[in-house]
Amino acid sequence: MPARQPTANGKGERMLSFTEFTEELITDCKTVLRSEPGDSIEIEKGTVNKPQKGTLTGLRFIKEGNRVAPTLYAEDLYARYTQGHPIDKIAHEAVESIMQSFDISLPFPEDDFDLKDMVSDIRPRLLSKERNHKIAETAPYMDVGGGLMLIADVVRGDFRAMVTKEMMIDSDITDDELFEIALDNVPEDEAVLFGLPDMIYTPPEERTELLGAGRDGSAAEDFDVYILSNRDMFWGAAALFYTGVMDRLREMLGDFYVIPSSVHELLLLPVTADADPKNISQMIWSANRSVVDEEEVLSDDLYICESDSLKIAVCGRPPGDTEPDSTDGSNEDNAACDLE
Repeated sequence: MPARQPTANGKGERMLSFTEFTEELITDCKTVLRSEPGDSIEIEKGTVNKPQKGTLTGLRFIKEGNRVAPTLYAEDLYARYTQGHPIDKIAHEAVESIMQSFDISLPFPEDDFDLKDMVSDIRPRLLSKERNHKIAETAPYMDVGGGLMLIADVVRGDFRAMVTKEMMIDSDITDDELFEIALDNVPEDEAVLFGLPDMIYTPPEERTELLGAGRDGSAAEDFDVYILSNRDMFWGAAALFYTGVMDRLREMLGDFYVIPSSVHELLLLPVTADADPKNISQMIWSANRSVVDEEEVLSDDLYICESDSLKIAVCGRPPGDTEPDSTDGSNEDNAACDLE
């Protein structure tokens, strides 16, 4: 959490620093918890590495007899405080949320979290190595080139748990086997491709899913820009690396550029003489700072998919930057971006 200079809030009171706020919040939460009936609950403060969010200050609420401890992140609560919400109200709402979490039946076993028993629930997720370097230290990952990596999650319903190196120790599963399992678990029809205009202007029930259209032998309509994701449109950027998807896309589009629109989807543009990679790259850089939520940014770089691999076409640079780039998709591009 970057250091903040305390200032006055809207009531003219001195604004607490993040550290001061966190300590006072913990004290207030303990006060509220003492008024709650039932087993005692302890609060443990620590750092947590979260995909796309970096290192956060986690407040774990530990209830005797419960192996799973709900966690709140002080950064999220401090943001509410800086918006004018009083600490005592934030503490009451935090405790209420935690008490409700204890009543939720989790889809993961509380007494023995054994990865071997969850093999069928492992799925891949695509992240930037640079933005998630702390995750790369604690979780197995598969390098897919261009500064991008796949991590593995155990997914059951709406719950998602990242596979960590610690979880792998007793699993008898190697890193290579983990990602082979994750990709094999993805259903054949999980990846979806739509023309961007179709996605924007056509009601969902009337859209034509183009990868499926290709599978059943019907002709796919041509578009200038396509959107690729999974059926939930959630963490769908990984769809490019689902088994057989990249090959199928090259059959349909030839060589194509990949715009990392967000962690949830990718935009694909067939390579044509009219396409200006530098302009596209600058558009990506600007969009990531003005349109895309910071927690959903995948990369500033423009990629090109040719042959059977994904490579950087143009390194992400601020608009107006005239520093020369190589656009031949060579391995030197990756090194020039300082992403390894």
